[in-house]
Amino acid sequence: MTSDLLLIYLKILHTLGKYSSTSFARAELSGLQGFDNIIFPGTCLPAGRAQCRVVHHKKMEYFVYAIKSGIDGRIYVGITQNIERRLKEHNNGNTKSTKAYRPWELLFKSKFDNRLRARKEEKKLKSGYGKEYLKSLVYINLPR
Repeated sequence: MTSDLLLIYLKILHTLGKYSSTSFARAELSGLQGFDNIIFPGTCLPAGRAQCRVVHHKKMEYFVYAIKSGIDGRIYVGITQNIERRLKEHNNGNTKSTKAYRPWELLFKSKFDNRLRARKEEKKLKSGYGKEYLKSLVYINLPR
């Protein structure tokens, strides 16, 4: 489906009354492959017409990472586009929340093609289940 066809499709669905807001249209399109770059502003045009535009931009890579403190073994989970730079920032004390627990070592990293997917994974790893998973990685990597 090209971007022109996509816009026509959205207009038809909205005209038929299937969607009263852009959030429902966004949900409908979330399953379509290749349309991660559709931007839906939070407002609608007059008369309830949905407003959207397709923006073509360079694909960005995002990393979800977990680092382990060399002092007390605590685990920090974050998201970045440059993992080497971000680890240096943690170890140089540029991050207030991790400064007191230096040095940090990389425990886990995972690559994603967009920020939304990376953010969802980051939230999972920050949950209780995610922290247990990361602690199991620490246990597996212990010297024997």
